[in-house]
Amino acid sequence: MSNTLSKVSTLKDLSDKEVVEGLKATQNGSNATPYQYEFWYRYAPFVYRVAAQRCQSFKDADDFAKEITQLTFIKALKAIGNFNVNASLNDKIFKKSLKAWLGKIANNNFNKLYA
Repeated sequence: MSNTLSKVSTLKDLSDKEVVEGLKATQNGSNATPYQYEFWYRYAPFVYRVAAQRCQSFKDADDFAKEITQLTFIKALKAIGNFNVNASLNDKIFKKSLKAWLGKIANNNFNKLYA
């Protein structure tokens, strides 16, 4: 258990590109990896804000936003191998590209479920 915790704490120092590359390298099944946890902690607040904005007119907006956030990460983690961005991009542009990709998945989930 402590071995896993030490791996997670060292991932905080990685760039977003390195986390995505780690996700792609460990994409081998349903077991959660430290890279998946780090990806979640970095991007879940952003995806939740996108989902909450889209769900604000519903009675249970918070629950809908949480559901869309979960679906977004399930789909994103399954499709992370298809996320290809030029490796020479700086970290700031890479992060914007990744957020745009996640936002698109979140919006598609909303449209599919509630529109």
